[in-house]
Amino acid sequence: MEAPKNGSKPSAGFNQVITAVSKREVELQRIIIEASTAAKSPIAFISVVSSDRQRLVAAIGLNADEYPRLEFICKRVILRPGDPMVILDTHKNEVYSKFSAVSAPPFVRFYVGIPLVDRAGYALGTLSIANTISQREEPDLTTLKHLAHEAERIIAN
Repeated sequence: MEAPKNGSKPSAGFNQVITAVSKREVELQRIIIEASTAAKSPIAFISVVSSDRQRLVAAIGLNADEYPRLEFICKRVILRPGDPMVILDTHKNEVYSKFSAVSAPPFVRFYVGIPLVDRAGYALGTLSIANTISQREEPDLTTLKHLAHEAERIIAN
């Protein structure tokens, strides 16, 4: 897995994290429902990312529970721990307009990703919000960051 630009390394225990979060699925599902409501977006998910794949450990608005890492914008989010990524219109972004999640189902037009990191600073995954409709302004990032920190605590315990 690529190391984030700030020098921290991604989490090595992908399977251990997946096993741990499966026991806390209800709590993570509550977080994404709150995030979806706060951002007024129909798609929300918490993902755990490895070098080659992304597992959705809680999701609404998406049918699959695992995606190749190359197909989602989240692969870029984990490279920037601490910095939310907001793309108001993916079609107007030269880089992200080519991603398969934009040009094919789920046809993402709006995306917010907040990196999730463990206590040691290793990248775990993302709290993400998406919509098939572009947006004119950012959602309440303070609320979304708070929910992301809550997800980090749940995943880390």
